[in-house]
Amino acid sequence: MGVHNGVVKAGVLGEVDAESTAESLALYWGQLLKQFRESAGLSAAELGRAINYSPAAMSLFENARRIMPMETARTCDALLKTGGQLAGLLPYVLSADLPPEFKDYVRHERRANQILAFEPQVVSGLFQTEAYAEAVFRAARLDNVEQSLANRMNRQEILRGDDPPYIWVIMEEHVLDKLVGGRDVMRAQIERLLLEAENPRIVIQFIPKTVGAHAGLDGPLTILSFPEGPDIVYADGHASGRLILAARAVAACSRTYDLLRSTAVSPEQSIAMLKAKLEELTP
Repeated sequence: MGVHNGVVKAGVLGEVDAESTAESLALYWGQLLKQFRESAGLSAAELGRAINYSPAAMSLFENARRIMPMETARTCDALLKTGGQLAGLLPYVLSADLPPEFKDYVRHERRANQILAFEPQVVSGLFQTEAYAEAVFRAARLDNVEQSLANRMNRQEILRGDDPPYIWVIMEEHVLDKLVGGRDVMRAQIERLLLEAENPRIVIQFIPKTVGAHAGLDGPLTILSFPEGPDIVYADGHASGRLILAARAVAACSRTYDLLRSTAVSPEQSIAMLKAKLEELTP
């Protein structure tokens, strides 16, 4: 792999495969950023000022100690005239450190045209703000908070594509009662949910706290549908998740989701719940 006159030599993405480690990919990406920057005649401080990062943060990016957000990578591509290579390579860097099952899930999620998700404990990852997600990861005492955070934010790119999927998310009402990250973070998170709920492609529902046993007590699940081919399911677990491909098991999960929809309050009532909680958190 190499760079010549600010252009990556042919075949770089062909060398990014399953055998590449997360560390080696991140190191390569950081060196690529540095070489593009130097080819443009910019110091780390100058590029940092242009993208609102300190020289110290630029050093972390270039030495693979921190993962750059996708939007910032796109800005760097534009400033350094790379032809989109930094942002194009970043998903490989981000996914290299994922568990195999979840890596497969993310790949399927990117091509889905419909996503049905149930999340009983926290706000669905596709709708989490960066501050909320960081609070979740820090509470879990993860060794790689920056990597996990960049991965989660990168997954949300599917919401902003030219043809985003239809998304239906059901959560338990008590998710709104948890002050994840504190009052300010939770207030901003609820504002984000209200904004997403205005999207005609997105439906958000809550199962009220007054409901006892319901069909989702086994835990989180996500059903992915595609323009062609059968649905698949991802069932999340404490240590790891699993993809469910067998037709009979997928059908059972679909029935579970139908029961959850019937248990949850209407989308309109769910928006009212969000507004009430937002008012409660607003000084």
